[in-house]
Amino acid sequence: MMKKLIILALCIGALAVSSCGSSDEPGTGGTEKVEPALPIELTATQARMVDGYNKFALNLMRETIKSELKENPNTLVSPMSMEMALSLLANGADGETLHELASLLGIDGKDLPELNALNRRFLDLLPEIDSRTRLSMANSVWSTSGAVLPSYTAKMAKAYDAEAMQLGGSGEDSRRRINSWIEEKTDGMIKDMLLSAPQGPVVLTNALYFRSVWNVRFDRKLTKPAEFTCQDGTRSRVQMMDSGDNAVSVSETVNASVIDLPYGNGAYMMHVVLPHEGIELANVVGNLTVEDLLSDRGKTPAGVRLPRFDLGSSHEMKDVVAAMGAKSVFHDADLSKMLDGGEAVGSIHHNCHITVDEYGSEAAAATVIDIFGSTQGSNTVRPAVLEVNRPFMFVINEQSTGAILFMGNVSELAGE
Repeated sequence: MMKKLIILALCIGALAVSSCGSSDEPGTGGTEKVEPALPIELTATQARMVDGYNKFALNLMRETIKSELKENPNTLVSPMSMEMALSLLANGADGETLHELASLLGIDGKDLPELNALNRRFLDLLPEIDSRTRLSMANSVWSTSGAVLPSYTAKMAKAYDAEAMQLGGSGEDSRRRINSWIEEKTDGMIKDMLLSAPQGPVVLTNALYFRSVWNVRFDRKLTKPAEFTCQDGTRSRVQMMDSGDNAVSVSETVNASVIDLPYGNGAYMMHVVLPHEGIELANVVGNLTVEDLLSDRGKTPAGVRLPRFDLGSSHEMKDVVAAMGAKSVFHDADLSKMLDGGEAVGSIHHNCHITVDEYGSEAAAATVIDIFGSTQGSNTVRPAVLEVNRPFMFVINEQSTGAILFMGNVSELAGE
């Protein structure tokens, strides 16, 4: 049966970096016995929320690409980090603001308690399902003295382990403290996230960190320089990894090949979406479905060559969130379950970083919401070895639920 995919956001993408490990590190060679992954059990209501999460994740990716197409050919987002931060915000909202945020997240406002229970499951279980994967999530509510209702901070502490942190002193001091918290929670992958001081009395934050080894690592001795054709037609020399004799599973959509690269014990997977020759990545992303990523139909073995890459991104997501339907939160917001005053969201910062190499992947994401006042299957013949030498998309997800941690598209790579 086809798995349902919850597109949350640890980062639609994949990660790997030399610091992930060495050939001596447990799990990198794929030879030792590993405990099999245990599925995460969901209630029927939580399972029905999957479709809403799918829409949120895919729409987030598409709208982010639109917003920065002229500035950055590559895009990296973490639907899960965004979802966690927006869930903190939704719990402080009421009326039309709650309705819009709930719709954005793919639920009805009355289902917010069930959403909290689902997120609680992810917070508790995602870090535990694979001993060869390190995953952590952290949430916090920063505020000036007396700005936030005690009932809200208590609820968020119970449901999301959200730390109640004090904003005080100068704005620059608050900026440094928030940045330090994010840097610590992302193991140093995201530094100096806020470039200016927070403007309001309340700041909601989420941080996500992921590090894992491939189920069977790429042999570093097989990595060789190769050409990568960028979206604009220019070519660069990259370090191309090679799976050698280790075949991976590949399925086909109408216009792309989907390559499955499992991590650790198989609980987490990277899916690389490679458009067929002559098909632009934008066309694939625009028509991609959850079923394309998770279908078990028609999978066949093949070799793969994949470039090493290291990507970082920094987004202001206010326009993206508004374009996805949540507009009132930025003006005349009803945040009466969090605040006594009439504040609204002024900015939503979202940063991601991912590295991918022969040993595995390392990725991190952080989302900061600053609340400070009102503002205006085909018949394609496939080669025996798929070489990812042109623009592609990647997704990292948890397999039993389909929950997406990271997503990204790579249209340009600098030569190494």
